[in-house]
Amino acid sequence: MLKATLATQCRWRGRIARKELRQLKMAAKETGALQAAKSKLEKEVEELTWRLQVEKRIRSDLEEAKEAKIQENKKLQSQLQELQQQFKETKELLKKEQETSKAASEKAEKVTLVPEIRVDETQVNELTAENEKLTAENEKLKTLVSSLETKIEETEERFKDQDQVREESLKKATEAESQLNQLKNAFLSLREKLASAEAEIINLRQHAARPRPDPLLNMHKKSNLSVPADEQQSPPTPMEFGRRSLIERHQESVEALINCVNENIGFSEGKPVAAITIYKCLLHWRTFEAEKTNIFDRLIQIFSSAMQKQDSNADLAYWLSNASSLLIILQKSLKPAGTVTTPLKRT
Repeated sequence: MLKATLATQCRWRGRIARKELRQLKMAAKETGALQAAKSKLEKEVEELTWRLQVEKRIRSDLEEAKEAKIQENKKLQSQLQELQQQFKETKELLKKEQETSKAASEKAEKVTLVPEIRVDETQVNELTAENEKLTAENEKLKTLVSSLETKIEETEERFKDQDQVREESLKKATEAESQLNQLKNAFLSLREKLASAEAEIINLRQHAARPRPDPLLNMHKKSNLSVPADEQQSPPTPMEFGRRSLIERHQESVEALINCVNENIGFSEGKPVAAITIYKCLLHWRTFEAEKTNIFDRLIQIFSSAMQKQDSNADLAYWLSNASSLLIILQKSLKPAGTVTTPLKRT
């Protein structure tokens, strides 16, 4: 009777242990998905911060350019006013010169029409020379007026170009501000999604860690009273002796992976070698099934510090391609695990 009770109890406990193992595996997968989502959100936060800084820099540059253009427009307006004033004065001077030349010509005609008055040749020569001089000055004034008109036209064209550039700059500034608002809204929605995912994972862990009622627990206690003390003691297993060496070897493998990732190991057939190596190592070590690990934090720190320190476009493209490839691989591998969120029913 005691053996049958022990066998029944062992089978029942094995069934309960298998159920709890399945639930713990589900919780571990959900934890891996949360870690991947966390890393993704951290990268998106870094990208949003970088974009925000770029937008602020663009906005400050636009404001500086706007101030410079305003100063230049004021300068051009003052030059235009001076040219207009000079043109007006030149026009008035030309008009006066024309009136003077007209009066001189009329005076000369009157002198020639009167036959009784004796004509003074020296006066006629002086009037002729003065008329020629006035004609030459008139031509000079005409050329000056034409040059001033061309300068005024060029200044007006420059004003038009400056107005177009200013309108384009204002349009770009408004577009940049709208993009900045969109990025802020996306960042807030991502934070809300992360908070909801963390709350769901905590609920699943609490449900998985809840103790199950054991109907055969009292029977097992009673049976243990009748079993001798020598039979209750179990000898230590050989796995306990080799556990420390396995942990040390695992730590050495992790350090080797970190040292390998810190270097630029390039691409193989167009694929980033570092991202594929990281995923295969994590899959081989069963890191996604672990309840808690710091490998993801170290990898995220390596990628973020490398992308911040790199100045050349080639190195930055290498780290961005590795980060995006690793994120896509983790999303594809962890997507089926994230869909199962309901606990298993008891059979």
